[in-house]
Amino acid sequence: MRKLCALLLTCALVLSLAACSNNDGVSDESTSYDLGTADGPADETTTAASAESTTALNTDGAAESEADTTTSATDASGDAIDETTSTATPPEITTEATTEAATESKPSTGLSGGTAEVLDKLITAAGTKLDEDNALPMAFTDPVSGDNSKNATGLDTDQFNKYVAEATVSTGAMMTMPHQIAVIKCKDEAAAKEVKALVASGFDSNKWICVIPDKSAVTASGEYVLLVVGRNEASAAVLSAFADLTGVSADKANVFFTKT
Repeated sequence: MRKLCALLLTCALVLSLAACSNNDGVSDESTSYDLGTADGPADETTTAASAESTTALNTDGAAESEADTTTSATDASGDAIDETTSTATPPEITTEATTEAATESKPSTGLSGGTAEVLDKLITAAGTKLDEDNALPMAFTDPVSGDNSKNATGLDTDQFNKYVAEATVSTGAMMTMPHQIAVIKCKDEAAAKEVKALVASGFDSNKWICVIPDKSAVTASGEYVLLVVGRNEASAAVLSAFADLTGVSADKANVFFTKT
């Protein structure tokens, strides 16, 4: 009986040990599994979070890099613009523009003052160009108005009043001496061009008694018109003096009458 009890106890002890051994293995495996499961999701979450963080950092870095690149490009463009601005060539002044400016600022004639003054200068200057045998004849100087303009200049009263500011005429003292110089100051240059043509068509070169002048000529400079009637030498001297006094080229003289 004692042996049987001892045997049963022994078996019970063995079974107990076996059971404990099994429980330890399951516990260890469960613990290992649980730890592995806990760690596993945690690691995946951490890894995903790390990956997302890394991606965010990379994205931010790329954005910053792109911003830096844009800024650099802007700066580079700005520098280029500044450089272009600082090195821009000033506009070239063309010869044509310079010539036009010079023409606008240059007076249209060197003559100035009243017609009596201009006429006196012409007679004095022309006298220096003539020898004693061809000197200008004695003459009377008179102002011209609408009343005597036809005889003095060839302009009728209406034409004179329309275009002329003032005029002075020098006429030979004797009717047997065909000599006349008239200086006409017009209201403007356009009027002077009209007057030049009207004088050529309206002046009577055959008004002297029994004598005829060698030639009659008219020229202009600016608003001044010059009529010269007389001998060839005297007329040439007066026209030359007029060209000298103008300081610029006077119009080409229109010789509208010559002795035949």
